[in-house]
Amino acid sequence: RVVLPAGLKPGANVRPAGEDIPIGTAALGKGRRLRPQDVALAAAVKKGGRIWLGHSVLARSVRPYPSVGDIWRMITRTAFVQLRYSVALLGATTVGMALVWLVPPAAALFGHGLAFWCGLAAWAMASASYLPTLRRFGRSVLWAPFLPLIAAFYMAATIGSAVNHLRGRGVAWKGRAYQGTAG
Repeated sequence: RVVLPAGLKPGANVRPAGEDIPIGTAALGKGRRLRPQDVALAAAVKKGGRIWLGHSVLARSVRPYPSVGDIWRMITRTAFVQLRYSVALLGATTVGMALVWLVPPAAALFGHGLAFWCGLAAWAMASASYLPTLRRFGRSVLWAPFLPLIAAFYMAATIGSAVNHLRGRGVAWKGRAYQGTAG
């Protein structure tokens, strides 16, 4: 719902496309910290065509997450919201993540024959996919095979997010509680 101030004429705050930011120019400068309105701008621009939003080596998190508990709270604060409060999407996401991240190492560690080789190959490919991120953040490549453990942690925190919501705790951030609708 949009409320307009009294006396505002229809169309008074509407500008033609390209008036604010000329077509073909960069809307967001290099090294800029993205704000919610910047993301809204990117979504609006996307409706008109292709955009590129990449990860910069200049990017820095403005929120520190020094402990595993801080990361857990960050995930539980947002994961069920991103799933639109849907238990069905939570179930599908959990099954999908288990198939992609947990089944391959389990097959490699406990399987025999073809299951072992397929599991080992999938685990190796998943580990290889993690290498650019590890290099980007200056971490040892020896972390790569442990990506399934990170995925298991994320899965557990995502389920924890849903449990918090379904128990009536919803999303809490900076001392404020936000409630959605379970679907």
